[in-house]
Amino acid sequence: MVAFVRTTRSKLFMITLWFSTVFYVYYLYNVELESTAVIARLQSENKTKILIYSEILPYIVRRRLKAGFNSKQCSNCILVEGKVTYDTRVFDAIVFMFNRVDLSDPIFQRRREDQLYVWYSPESTSNVRNFHQISMEKYDNVFNLTMTYRRDSDVFNPYGTLPSIKSLLLEQHASLSSDTLDKVVSDKKNGIIWVASNCGLTSGAKMRMKIVEDLKRSQVGWMLDVYGLCGDGKTFTQDRSGYNNMNELIKSYKFYLAFENSYHCRDYITEKFWENSLLNAVVPVVWGPTREDVMTVAPPHSFIHVEDFENISDLADYLLYLDRNDTAYREYFNWWLGPTEAIEEPVALCKLCSMYESKKRQPSSIKNFKHWHYELEYKDCLSHKINLL
Repeated sequence: MVAFVRTTRSKLFMITLWFSTVFYVYYLYNVELESTAVIARLQSENKTKILIYSEILPYIVRRRLKAGFNSKQCSNCILVEGKVTYDTRVFDAIVFMFNRVDLSDPIFQRRREDQLYVWYSPESTSNVRNFHQISMEKYDNVFNLTMTYRRDSDVFNPYGTLPSIKSLLLEQHASLSSDTLDKVVSDKKNGIIWVASNCGLTSGAKMRMKIVEDLKRSQVGWMLDVYGLCGDGKTFTQDRSGYNNMNELIKSYKFYLAFENSYHCRDYITEKFWENSLLNAVVPVVWGPTREDVMTVAPPHSFIHVEDFENISDLADYLLYLDRNDTAYREYFNWWLGPTEAIEEPVALCKLCSMYESKKRQPSSIKNFKHWHYELEYKDCLSHKINLL
């Protein structure tokens, strides 16, 4: 009986092994067929081919990367997303997400001489070094281009621009007129809002949390609502629906705390300022970037900077003044009434496409990556010492 059981188990094992082997060979065969077909299709296209070599990125990141990608400025490019298994030498440019770079990946040894390898990061310099702990010691001569929010990047990928914000506002309103502005301001029924879920993962996040707590205890505490994990737990889903729901809520407020998770990092001005605030017709109260950096890109008299006040009480007094004075509050939207740039320079993947098409940037390696990313950064950004009010 025992011998019979052992024989049966052995046969079952052999049958299972045979089916597994056949299935695996069939799988590899089909993957190879599919890869061959994809490569053939890409090679037949007389267009610049760009690959984002990463698992599918979050909606908000992908939307920002693809800004204007289907416009006339970059209509001759094809975009593919994902960690593809076929030969990546078919692509003209490959974009690598900063925290998904693995230099042992064969893709870094198997490349064409004229391929552009692009290092992409939406994160602040301090978070890349201190939170993600990326040293960049072996990055020299690996990448050809940088693509970040910093204005000294090869491919500029800002979180927002004034022309794009005004264009999006015109999709929401028939015109950016004085009458439209009057209605937008009169519809606001709430005071101050902050949406955040990083309450202390970074030194900057800890500091901004301290400022919010101080504001909660100040004379404007009664009009400050906090959403996300840093508040009462009311969160929004990380998809288009959640994004739209959050923005509809923000529009009912007068002020948004555009507090970054990093302090004085060069050009680090995120969607908290551009989309959560300006696009929702809310006055941003800014903390994180330097006042000078914000003034360089923002509409004039469109924001309140925390560092302009000696203490939290003075800031709170000013917010109360604006809350009670519609005329003074309305002045923060005078930029609505100014002229709009007709044509905006391409950014992000569209910029990368146009650069490759025009051959403005011939392949050349970045020799000292660490120097560009860390040593050219503001000292405050990489320091753990932050000046509070």
